[in-house]
Amino acid sequence: MRATTAVVAFIGCGGETLPPDTGGGSQLMDACAEAASLETALIADFEAIPVVNWFASNDMTPGGVVEPAILAGSPLEAPKCATDATAGSAFHVRAIGFTAYGYSFGFNGLNAIPGAGAAIYFDAAAWTGVSMWVRKGSPDSNSSIFASVSDRFTDPAGDFLGLFSEEESAQLLAPNQCPTDQAMGAGCYCNFNAVDVDNNGMTDPLLSQCDRFGAGIGIATEWRFFKVPFARMRQRAYGRPSALSQPDSAILGLDIGLDGENWDFWIDDIAFYRDAVAVPQ
Repeated sequence: MRATTAVVAFIGCGGETLPPDTGGGSQLMDACAEAASLETALIADFEAIPVVNWFASNDMTPGGVVEPAILAGSPLEAPKCATDATAGSAFHVRAIGFTAYGYSFGFNGLNAIPGAGAAIYFDAAAWTGVSMWVRKGSPDSNSSIFASVSDRFTDPAGDFLGLFSEEESAQLLAPNQCPTDQAMGAGCYCNFNAVDVDNNGMTDPLLSQCDRFGAGIGIATEWRFFKVPFARMRQRAYGRPSALSQPDSAILGLDIGLDGENWDFWIDDIAFYRDAVAVPQ
């Protein structure tokens, strides 16, 4: 099974995408060499059981099936790269029969990442983006995921964690955007679900709903290595626009969205990445 990396291209839905591999070698690079050349702060390699600090959700379509029911690593049949000591494990999920937003899973234990210290967020100021290995488990699986991060402008916890200045709080936060049953401080920039900001009995997604920065990734049946730069992540325009044009450096979470009805999906070695610094000889 060939491991490849392909050149990303911006698309209108608000992210980066890769088409399925059609054999056109001009777009393909050595993914194993590319991955090995980077410096990374590992988020998850799915070797430990149980998988911790991860959450999963689905749209609750009647008859929808998720296998496995819990987040856990699954053994690989063969290594992704010839230099891998063992095949190891990756996260594998089948999510079948969903008709709304589908299935999503994410990570919110960013203080557990090496280098984060005890901070509740990960300071990504010195990092370029998020990298990962992905593939489809079967040809009839859907082929596009949305990999996104949340920050103070796209997560309701931003103000609660003290990530807004006093001036920003006065200008940007609305007290009635956060439900009263959430201890999120005086207000929030956005909420997970749209709320009635204008008190007119209508929810206002474009004024209240969180809209994470991310990128669309087109996957195929072979393992592919993806680098998703923060600078090329975009919002999807279903919620409140951020005050920034790309994610804030204080990252609060990671989410992988599997939009669509049927999924057979593998993912591994999710990390923050940057180019490795050359060591003087």
